Amino acid sequence: MSKSVGIFGHYGNLNLGDESIIAAVIENIKLRLPDARLHGFSINPDDTCKRYGIPAYPIRNVARNSTVTHKIKRSPMGQSAKQPSRSAAVDSLGSAAQAKAMFKKIPVVADVMRLGQKVAFSLVKSLPQEMRFLARSYGILKNIDLLIIAGSNQFLDNFGGPFGFPYTLLKWSILARLASTRLVYLSVGAGPLDARLSRLLVRLALMFSDYTSYRDLASKKLIETRAFPKNGKVYPDLAYSLTLPEPANEPRKMDAVADKPVVAINVMPMYDSRYWCVHDDDRYQQYIEKVTAFCAKLFQEKYPVFFFATQKKDENVIEDVLVMLRKENVTQMEAEELVKRSNTVDELMSILASAQIVVATRFHGTVLSLLTEKPVLGICYYRKTDDLLREVELGEYSLSLDTLDPDQLWQTFKKLDKNRTEASERVGKKIASFRRSLDEQYDVVLQKM
Repeated sequence: MSKSVGIFGHYGNLNLGDESIIAAVIENIKLRLPDARLHGFSINPDDTCKRYGIPAYPIRNVARNSTVTHKIKRSPMGQSAKQPSRSAAVDSLGSAAQAKAMFKKIPVVADVMRLGQKVAFSLVKSLPQEMRFLARSYGILKNIDLLIIAGSNQFLDNFGGPFGFPYTLLKWSILARLASTRLVYLSVGAGPLDARLSRLLVRLALMFSDYTSYRDLASKKLIETRAFPKNGKVYPDLAYSLTLPEPANEPRKMDAVADKPVVAINVMPMYDSRYWCVHDDDRYQQYIEKVTAFCAKLFQEKYPVFFFATQKKDENVIEDVLVMLRKENVTQMEAEELVKRSNTVDELMSILASAQIVVATRFHGTVLSLLTEKPVLGICYYRKTDDLLREVELGEYSLSLDTLDPDQLWQTFKKLDKNRTEASERVGKKIASFRRSLDEQYDVVLQKM
């Protein structure tokens, strides 16, 4: 009888970086287990079903999850924003009320108190719905032989706090054990994971895992301690096991001008109040201005340029950059001429194949560009991109987003342009090594089916 495999992740939110991982896992399962029955477990089952043609199920009780959030807004200097006055509904008499009022004046304590009240109220209100969701999920897992927690950066708490990713992973890990479903955590990334409760929930979840691997050493070090020696292995990001689309599917390439390579720009909504977990308008504006200044230099030097997104919200940032470029009379070209859009992983990979140098901010903007053996200049918002570029011997082309200097960005780009052939060759050798390692991991995990 054919085996049933579930592919689990926080995907389905129009993030093609995450979708590249799911596509790669599905491809490699089919290669090794052609008769396997595949099931998706995602944030958006409808999208998963349409995208991959497999049955799909939600990983969260939407009603509960829509209530519990974890967003602590900060001022530009990193201090807590001014707190709203307390509600009369929670006011009380005596010393307890005075102590409570005093604590609420302390920014960090006020944040914690507000979050605790919100979580407690939400859990009480939604407990019956959550219990029904868990019962349905358990019933589904009873028919799944193997549940793969598929890569990406799922050990984090900056989006949703402890009751976002960590709680979701723990409950499914427990359900898998109760349902006698084999559980595998495959090349999962970690961080930020700041709350002590978040780290506890993740470690508890991994206690139920039959096989654990991390996508980098830093993730392993963040999760594992002397008190929790899981001894998980380290394997590359699962996206590196994706087969690239045939060249015939590539969009028409932009023509290089003289010796100027085609440059692809990837931006993301860091600190953008429309999306990011930490809202900081000043820092977002600084990021946009620096990227715009860099793009202006590219236009002035006659480099062919296009922008691409790996997540839908990136398009807002692209438009902000284009508005500034037009305002400064750098270019009057419309978005249709400068932006290459994609709705599928294959479309995105074909777009990346048309570039010769990539300047990326998103982590999977870097990963997928490297997969096409393109030299990448990384604008790094977290250590994972810097670690990756160092691993593929491009560490000298890694720059921190928070300390980004426009002149340094331009000089680093010019250096990469000069050395792009050599850089591409180095990347190609590393990617081949990554793919061999991932083949080994798939064989180990799936041979027991």
